[in-house]
Amino acid sequence: MKNIDDIAKLAGVSKSTVSRYLNDGSVSMKTKEKLDKIIQEHDYQPNQFAQSLRAHRTNMIGAIIPRMNSFAVDETIKGVKTICDKQNYRLLLNYTNLNSDLELDALETFYRSKVDGIIFMATDITDKHLEVIHKINVPVIIVGQTHEQLHCIVH
Repeated sequence: MKNIDDIAKLAGVSKSTVSRYLNDGSVSMKTKEKLDKIIQEHDYQPNQFAQSLRAHRTNMIGAIIPRMNSFAVDETIKGVKTICDKQNYRLLLNYTNLNSDLELDALETFYRSKVDGIIFMATDITDKHLEVIHKINVPVIIVGQTHEQLHCIVH
């Protein structure tokens, strides 16, 4: 599989020009057309991990859901997924089966996965939840209940 250096060499441009093209930056129409063709011919796929390191974001949102057989959860996740798709974000789901310990583990797992934010449909917000949420320093939105220390959406 080709990398960004290979694409630059094939196009006769610099690596930074290919990077600008991939990030919708300023490149001439002629260069854009040339890169379009080469990338398509070689089925080039940018390294998402490298892009996330550069941009300091992963374009991933984590959602912690308590149950699978809930109309409210289903409708909420459908809406979130629609918005994620429009904004080129991937939605990662973590099902906790109404288990508080699994919720805490999911928060830490999403933190280690470097998600850009977490949507949390918690069973209950405990002091341990607050401790983990403040420790991980990832934006968290609580859905379905309110808490004075957290951003919440109740519908």
